[in-house]
Amino acid sequence: MFRSLCCVALLGLWRPACGQYTPPDIDFDKVEIWPLSGGVRDGVNVRLSAKGITPGESATIAFLTANYEVVFSMEFDSASGHIKRSSSFSGVEELRGGWPWVGDVGDMTVDFLRTPGSWDVTIDGTRMPWFDFSHQTTESVVYAAVHATLVDGEVVDTRSDCAVECHPDECLSCSDPAGKCVSYNAEFSCSNATETDTGTSCCDGNQATQVSGSLQVGDWVTVFTDTAFVALACDTFGGTGSGAQCTPAAGHKVQIKTILGGDLFAAWVPQLYAVGETDTINLPLDVLAPSVQQSKTLIASADLRTQLTVKGNRALITSATGDAATAGYAQWWFINMLYVPVAGPRDLPSWVSYSHALYASVNRQATQMYIVDEDVGHTSCSDDDGFVDKFDNNCTAYTQGVWCEDHGLATAAFKNATGEDVLSGASNADGWYATWTCCQCGGGFHADPAPTALLFQ
Repeated sequence: MFRSLCCVALLGLWRPACGQYTPPDIDFDKVEIWPLSGGVRDGVNVRLSAKGITPGESATIAFLTANYEVVFSMEFDSASGHIKRSSSFSGVEELRGGWPWVGDVGDMTVDFLRTPGSWDVTIDGTRMPWFDFSHQTTESVVYAAVHATLVDGEVVDTRSDCAVECHPDECLSCSDPAGKCVSYNAEFSCSNATETDTGTSCCDGNQATQVSGSLQVGDWVTVFTDTAFVALACDTFGGTGSGAQCTPAAGHKVQIKTILGGDLFAAWVPQLYAVGETDTINLPLDVLAPSVQQSKTLIASADLRTQLTVKGNRALITSATGDAATAGYAQWWFINMLYVPVAGPRDLPSWVSYSHALYASVNRQATQMYIVDEDVGHTSCSDDDGFVDKFDNNCTAYTQGVWCEDHGLATAAFKNATGEDVLSGASNADGWYATWTCCQCGGGFHADPAPTALLFQ
C-alpha cells in the first residue's frame, strides 16, 4: 500500500486514490511517465537529461513500482538550495549534500545507478556519493515520473558492460588471479565479469571505504587519496574555496579535533602543521577512511637524530635521510619515545617521551627510537620515586597539580606554583627535572615498546 506521507511534499502533482496512484490520477500537464525497459535491476543506469529547471520552481524525478508507489524520489529545490531524497517506503526526507550547481542550472544530466545496496548518483559526469540513497524496499522499479519543471526532461535506462577496474576499496576480495576485477556483488567480492545481474554492479574505480560508526575527538582517520574528489567534497560541505584548503590532507592521516555536526569534522593535519600554516581544516565523512595504527622501534649503531628532521613539540618527522629515508615510512610519523642509557637520579636506562629539551640534551648517541604514524600516548610508566626538584616537589606534586603535559611542557599551574616558566627551571642540584623523571611530563620509566624493530647499521 502506498504511504501517503510523501505524496504531496515530494511530487506535488498526484491525487491520492485509496492509498495508491494509478495513471488516471496523474496530471499529465505536470508530469510525464517514462516506462523503464524490463524494470531497473542491479547494474542498470537511469539517466535524466534536461535543459535546466524552470526558474523559481522545484523539479522532481521519481522512480515508481508497477502500482505507482515511490521507491525513490529526488527533488531539485533551487529555492532552498537542496537536493531532497525520499521514498514512500520510509517517509524520511534526506537533505544532505547541498546544491551542486553555481548560478542558474543549465543543461544537466543526472545518472542513477542501481547497485545492490543503493542508488548511486552522478551529476553532470561527477560522482557525488553524498546524494546516494539507500534502498528502502526490494520492490521493482518500472517507471520514472519526470516533473514538467525539468525543461525538456528525458529518461534513458541502459545496462553497460563493466570496463572500469575496481578500486581496492570497492572489494573485500578479487576473484580474478590477475587482479583485474570490474564488478562487485552485495558481499563486495569483486570479479572480472563484465555483465551484471541481480546482486551485482559495475565498479566505478573510486575509493569507497569510509569510516563507519561514530567518530570521537582524538580519533585518527585517513583522508581519501583522490585529491580532486577530496576538494569537491570540501567545497560541497564547506563552501566554495574550501577544497584548496583540504587538498594537502589527501592520502594522509589526520586527527579529529572537533565534531561539527552533519557528518562534518574539524581535523588536525600534520602536513599543514609542518609548514606552520593553519593546521586544522573541516572535512566531511565522505572522504574519511579507517586508520590502522603502525609503529616501529628503530635500532641503529649511529645517532638516529642525524637522519631525522623533527617539527615542534609533537615530534612530527618532516623529512628523513639515510636508512630512515630508504625504509620509506619515517616522513609524517612521530617520535613517540627515546631510549636513554641513563635517566634520572637512579642512573637507570629507560624509555622516555620525546621532548624538545631532552632530544637536544641527550649527551650520548640516540640509537633507539620508537616511532608511530599517529600522535598517541605511550607505554605504561612509573615515576622515579627518588626525584625531588629544587623546591622539594616530587612527581606526585607534578601529577596532582597538573604542572606539566607530555613532551615536557610546563602548564600555567606550574608557573604559578614555582615562578618558573619551564620545567628545567626547577632542576635539582644534580641537574634533573620532571621532564626526565615524572610520567605526567613524559619522563619516568616507560615499558619497552612493541618488539617490531628495524636494525640500522
